[in-house]
Amino acid sequence: MLIIFKWLINLIIIISPVICNLPQIIKVIKMKSDAGFNTMRITLSYCSLFTELLLNFSFNQTNLTLYKNNIDFLNNNARLLSLFIDWISTLLKLFIKTKYSINKKEQIKYNNFIVLFTLFNCGLFIPIILIFNLQWLNTFLSIISSLLNMISFMPQIYETYKIKKSGSLSYLSTGLEYIGSSSI
Repeated sequence: MLIIFKWLINLIIIISPVICNLPQIIKVIKMKSDAGFNTMRITLSYCSLFTELLLNFSFNQTNLTLYKNNIDFLNNNARLLSLFIDWISTLLKLFIKTKYSINKKEQIKYNNFIVLFTLFNCGLFIPIILIFNLQWLNTFLSIISSLLNMISFMPQIYETYKIKKSGSLSYLSTGLEYIGSSSI
């Protein structure tokens, strides 16, 4: 019974990002507009997520266990798998947001930034992670990821306050993201 409970908890950890992003994706598709859903928010969220993905990859390379788990395979891989799934669902959210964007020019500008951010970080950090065993790099990536995650909510709060309505912003997705971010 205990092993089933552990597998269930790990399954929830792994698939929770998809559950978190789904209400936002559905709402944008249903409204056929991204009005009220801040572009800067999703860009900063993506940057935070990608940095945390690099951080967890770095921890796996240095054989440090972030989350102790009794199921050996999931000791290092559950969080990394969860972050990868979150990364895929965030890319899906970006794709949907771009498709239904009311300001395509601005959205494409942010999408280009995301591509450059991803390529720069892959080119800079992945070789360093693979070649060297640097403890300070883990701390640096952790601080950057936390800062990006913290400030990623601010543009959305400002836009919602400025236009005095939430538009296609999903309260359920935002609430689930907040709970997930604060619990980690």
